[in-house]
Amino acid sequence: MRRIIVVGCQGSGTTSLSRNLGQRLGLPVIHLDVLYWRPGWKPSDKASFRTRVTDAIAGDAWVVDGRFSGLAFDLTLARADTPVVIDRPRWLCQWRILRSAFDRDTTRPDLLERPDDQAFFCAIRAANAFIKSASAASPFASSARCSNQRAKPS
Repeated sequence: MRRIIVVGCQGSGTTSLSRNLGQRLGLPVIHLDVLYWRPGWKPSDKASFRTRVTDAIAGDAWVVDGRFSGLAFDLTLARADTPVVIDRPRWLCQWRILRSAFDRDTTRPDLLERPDDQAFFCAIRAANAFIKSASAASPFASSARCSNQRAKPS
């Protein structure tokens, strides 16, 4: 267990587990959220994100927090020797997302400033999509991602 990838929907505890594994095993933790989101919570373009992920996982030992399927999951999974899937009930994930909206995780100084309400609701939608796809297929099947664009009224 020298290259571990921890995946699960938002609010499932991937960050906490990744951080704890990194501390216990003495491995660096790579948070894909940090590599993906740019200032102002703007998403990265695919090419630059994949380059940052490739550079980050070039080492022989690490713990990756997140999957970003459709963007970088193929890169991290190909190099991982141990995949860990966290499967939590939807209500628990949504509760944790809601709680985090009011109680910012101060143990993650690497994250950007607090996201706006749009990012909060995006996280709820992505958690729902992940859980629905996990029950229909596998936890790796979901490709739900959030867009920073507001939905236009029809």
